[in-house]
Amino acid sequence: MALTIEQIKEIFPSARADISGSSNARNATRFLVNAEVMLVQINNSPDNKTTQAGAPKKAMLKDISDMGVGIEFSEAIKANELFAIRLLRKDNSALWIRCTGVRWSHIDGKTFS
Repeated sequence: MALTIEQIKEIFPSARADISGSSNARNATRFLVNAEVMLVQINNSPDNKTTQAGAPKKAMLKDISDMGVGIEFSEAIKANELFAIRLLRKDNSALWIRCTGVRWSHIDGKTFS
């Protein structure tokens, strides 16, 4: 994922910077958001071709930085699993961000972070 702070501010003008200290550990300014996004899980084949693993599904974007995202989703995305999220720009054009799962946790019966 490579997203600039300027792009984050454009797409999420009401986002506020997280100054709780957790962002310093990653050396990236994280912005707190609460936005619905579309998420697509991706399969990576042995020949390094990527394919969509299913239909796009709704997810909640909770935070974002130039280095990563925090999402809540109905399925676990485990370490090294590929996925993409669709962000909508001011002009309603789509910006797809390809991501790799780093860690996950179970929030409740039907929600994973």
